[in-house]
Amino acid sequence: MKRRNKREGSERVHDVTVLMAGAGLGVAIALLAAPTSGEEVRHAIGRACRKAVRKIDRRTEHMRDRAADLVARAQDFRERRSKLFHIGHNR
Repeated sequence: MKRRNKREGSERVHDVTVLMAGAGLGVAIALLAAPTSGEEVRHAIGRACRKAVRKIDRRTEHMRDRAADLVARAQDFRERRSKLFHIGHNR
């Protein structure tokens, strides 16, 4: 069951990554094909890249926070399990 969930999560990450890469490529091509000056295009691409980086930073920070929370919960569970094992073992 855990392997299936892990695989499904991995597939979702892959799908989202491919979607984001495709969207980014589409935006870049659209900007390059637009009838604007090269300087305007470069600025637009720069803005889009900075915006994407900020969004990725927020997402990775959120993922790090969730991972830290999961680690803390796992440690708490491990401590409780250890205490329960000692209580049952002493009887």
